Amino acid sequence: MHMRRFLKKIALYFGIMLLVIAGLAWSYKLKMDSLNIRPGITTLICGDSQPQTALNDSIIQSSMNIAQGNEHYFYTHQKLKYLLPRNPGIKLVILGISYQTFTTSFDKLIATMLPQHLLILDFTGKLFVVKQHPLEFLTSLRAITHEFNAIVNARSYSDYWLWGGFIKSDISKLDEYSIDDGIKVRYYETRGGLQGYSIWQEPYLKEIIRLCHDREIKIVLVGTPVNFRFADKIPDKFIRKFHSILGSIDSSKVVILDYQGIEMPDNCFRDGHHLNSLGAEKFSKLIAESLDK
Repeated sequence: MHMRRFLKKIALYFGIMLLVIAGLAWSYKLKMDSLNIRPGITTLICGDSQPQTALNDSIIQSSMNIAQGNEHYFYTHQKLKYLLPRNPGIKLVILGISYQTFTTSFDKLIATMLPQHLLILDFTGKLFVVKQHPLEFLTSLRAITHEFNAIVNARSYSDYWLWGGFIKSDISKLDEYSIDDGIKVRYYETRGGLQGYSIWQEPYLKEIIRLCHDREIKIVLVGTPVNFRFADKIPDKFIRKFHSILGSIDSSKVVILDYQGIEMPDNCFRDGHHLNSLGAEKFSKLIAESLDK
C-alpha cells in the first residue's frame, strides 16, 4: 500500500514536471518565433570563435554575425534550420572553417553546449543528442527555465546571446606562452598526445552545405588568418585532414576562401589564432571585396 502511494506521488511529480517543461518550451517557441533578424540582412556569418572575432558585420554589407565560441557544426546546422525558413531574405551564408575544426575536442562540445541549445533543436536534433548523450540530455532539461528567462526581454535575435555575434577586442597578446597554450588546448589531449579526428564535424558540415544548396542559398567557407608562429606549430595531420575534407566537397555547391596562411602584422592578432578589432577591420574589408567579385 505504501509503495503504491509512493509510486503515485512519483508519477504525479514527473507528470507535473513534464507539463511545466512543455509549457515553458511552447512559450519559448512562441517568443522565438516573434523575433526577427534586422531588416535588410541578407548574409549570415556562422561558426566558432574565429569568424566571431574576424568578421565584423558592420563592414560586410547586409550581414549579421551569429558565430559563437566553441560552436560545433551540429549546432550551426540546427540554428540555420531554424533561421532560414523564417527569414527568406537570407541569400548568403559565410561559414568559418579551420584546421582545428576537425579535432575530437569539437565533438566533446556537443554535450558541453547542449543546455544552451536544447530548446532550438528540432526533432532530429533532439533524437541525435538522446542517442549520443542521453544523460546530458536529461540533465539539460533543468536549463529550460534559465533559457526561458534569458529570452523574455529579447526584442530581436541580436538581443539573445544564443545567436552569438561579432566580438570586438583591442587586445594583442602574442607571446610564446599564449601561442604554445593555444596549440596545446586545441590540438593535444589533456594527458598528452595528439587528438584524433572529429566524427561529427564533417557530416554536419556537409549537412549545412546541403541545407543551403536545397534552399538556393550561396555558401562560402572562410578560413580566417592565423599568426605564422601559431601556424608553424599546428600538427601536420590536421592540415592534411582539412585539405582532404575540402577536397571531398562538391565545388559546384560551395565557394572556399582559405586565408589561414595570409600574412598580417602581429598587432592584428588578439592571440595566435584570433584577430583583434584592427585585424577584423582589415580582414572584413578583404572578405567584402572578395564577395563583390
